[in-house]
Amino acid sequence: MLTALLITFVSLGALCVLLAIPLILRRIGPNWLYGLQTTKTTQDPQIWYDANAYAGKCLVVAGIFIAVFPVILYLVLPNLHPAAFAIASAAVVLIAVLVTVVQSLRYLGTLD
Repeated sequence: MLTALLITFVSLGALCVLLAIPLILRRIGPNWLYGLQTTKTTQDPQIWYDANAYAGKCLVVAGIFIAVFPVILYLVLPNLHPAAFAIASAAVVLIAVLVTVVQSLRYLGTLD
């Protein structure tokens, strides 16, 4: 069970990194599904690309934390109860995503 949780959280971190790459490379134009969605970003393509490139970089860092934390937890505490492992790893996911959103919105506020 613990190994399945480890694979799940590492995969989630890897998915974050993979989803961030097109944003960083400015390959995703303004749309309603994928990217940092605000009135400001959807009204100005230049702001869209700048804000989403920055958000993508933040998402890469978040994805790395999301993927690495459960590996370290698994190695340091191999007998940890699966529920405790899942809660700790999920908390890291939530914090990483929250920090990504806050940092991205703060950066967006600097764009004209």
